Amino acid sequence: MASHLHTRPQFSDPNNTSAEEPLLSHLKPHILFGNEITDEQLVQCASLFSKNYGLWGPHAPNPLKPGARVKMQPKKLRAECLGSGDPKDSVLGLMLKDGEFVGQAFATKWAVGSETIGWITQLVVDANERRKRIATSLLQGLAASSWFTDITMVGVASTHPAACNAVCNMVPGQRISEVNLSYIQENAPKALQSSTVKYSI
Repeated sequence: MASHLHTRPQFSDPNNTSAEEPLLSHLKPHILFGNEITDEQLVQCASLFSKNYGLWGPHAPNPLKPGARVKMQPKKLRAECLGSGDPKDSVLGLMLKDGEFVGQAFATKWAVGSETIGWITQLVVDANERRKRIATSLLQGLAASSWFTDITMVGVASTHPAACNAVCNMVPGQRISEVNLSYIQENAPKALQSSTVKYSI
């Protein structure tokens, strides 16, 4: 597992002009708190994930088959993406095109001492709609919502360049080439120890 972790103070430095503001999708994200998410929406989210997330590799454990699609049922999606804390601590960003889900971002947050960790638990975009700034727009929508107000660190468990870059774009002026890897190495393990979603670390 790789993680991508930022401190909140980097978010709002008006003197940082080292990077241009990211271009956003013409589609607008819809933001829902955990207690507002319906079972039907979870069914649609599970379908988008299962059709677009990826394929199992050659060492997939039985009974999974190499090359088969990675799938997730709504019940598992709720458990793994919304966390076990207060439902209002979790959020779902949705991007719709012609009434169909084309992108989704699940996130949750929890306290670690004086810090509040915001964690992107799932980020998926329809394969036919990629490279259209949908992932960036989804995470920008989360960053602009009231859910984000008290967050002091934000991260994602991913090795995918597009996901990591989208998280960077939540931070005005932050280039992915300037991410402090030593900070991630030092802080990610203790941040995840208190996570309301469980990872093996």
